[in-house]
Amino acid sequence: MFKEGIRESLRDVLALMQGNFLVVTLCHSWAMSWMQIFHPYESVYLRSLGASSLIIGTYFAVNSLIGAVVGMPGGYLCDTYGRRKIVVVGNYLTAIVWVFVSLASNWQSYFMIRILLSAASFWSIAEQTIMVDSMIVEKRGLGFSLFWTIPQLAGLASPFLGAWLIENHQVNALRFVLLFIGIANGVKAVVYTKYLKETLVSRGKKQGLSFRSLIDPFTETFKSLRQMSKSLLGYCALDVLYGFALTMVAPFFILYAFDVISLTPEEWGFTSTIVLGVSICLRLLGGRLADRYGKRRLILVAIVIEAPALIAFIYSKSYFHVLLLFVMWRGIGALTEPAWNALQADLTPREQRGKITSFRSVVWTSFGFLGSITGGYIYSLNPSLIFWIYIPFTILATIIAYRFIHEPEEPEK
Repeated sequence: MFKEGIRESLRDVLALMQGNFLVVTLCHSWAMSWMQIFHPYESVYLRSLGASSLIIGTYFAVNSLIGAVVGMPGGYLCDTYGRRKIVVVGNYLTAIVWVFVSLASNWQSYFMIRILLSAASFWSIAEQTIMVDSMIVEKRGLGFSLFWTIPQLAGLASPFLGAWLIENHQVNALRFVLLFIGIANGVKAVVYTKYLKETLVSRGKKQGLSFRSLIDPFTETFKSLRQMSKSLLGYCALDVLYGFALTMVAPFFILYAFDVISLTPEEWGFTSTIVLGVSICLRLLGGRLADRYGKRRLILVAIVIEAPALIAFIYSKSYFHVLLLFVMWRGIGALTEPAWNALQADLTPREQRGKITSFRSVVWTSFGFLGSITGGYIYSLNPSLIFWIYIPFTILATIIAYRFIHEPEEPEK
């Protein structure tokens, strides 16, 4: 019985890992293994360039808002003209801008170039959409778990490597990592050029440049909202809540760990590596649970555990406390994460997938803009206060998810 279950799981994995899904997953894994060396320490890197806590919060706010605004025309274009060309061109452009990011010598220049990078990320909606289009509908939970697990497996040692660089060669050593991120995105673009296939069959007619062509991405996106189900509207409500609350606290976990709990960079890096390992093991299980027993239940579990986890983090006194907490918290998050993505895909029509995804991204980051600035200001006053403020948002999110988000009778293809 146990062996048959393993064989069935392997068959499901092999059925998914082909075509576009295989190409996007492997390319994403390659790029993320480099990105994860730098990403956990971006707040620390900004501080080394002279940025204050308020500047760090403002940076994350502006950066995410710009990315969301360009995502809306990106989503419209991928629903109208197809996904592949947008993904390929966008990755080449991103690779070039990352090289310039590595040359920034102060927080002002880093800030400006990263805004350009966010403006160049219009392709990300198309990449996400082409990956969802290529999944087996009945195996979306497993598909999303594979899509997030394989990149984390590839980058398992990346956070620890970043910590080692900071500990032994100072924060400025991360500058070389930024250069390699640009090279990695260039390789990714070349692979996409050769192997990625279009998934959108019906496309709109090309039109010349005019005022209407400039505003169509926005007007057509808002028209698509009329077709949104009650559950998708519930997702949008959660985007409002988490867009503000999560972006308020997210950049400051590592700073709180360093400033208040007194963790070293190596301790944080080792914690991140262990958490990644646990997440890899549980995410695949979470994908199968979502496909077999329903996605909504797992979503509710993920929301409910947030408040006690935040309280435990506030009162953490040592490295061991942080390690134990994050293994449990992020482990449950990894177990339930495929359910979020799979249920969203089940609810979103293919021909509207790019526009609706980009709209939700705009909603998230619009409120995230306010959340990041608020978090930077509050952290400068009292580091623990932003985590206490986050807790009421989790309670409201639980109510919204329970009342409004439900699984469809027939998932969208």
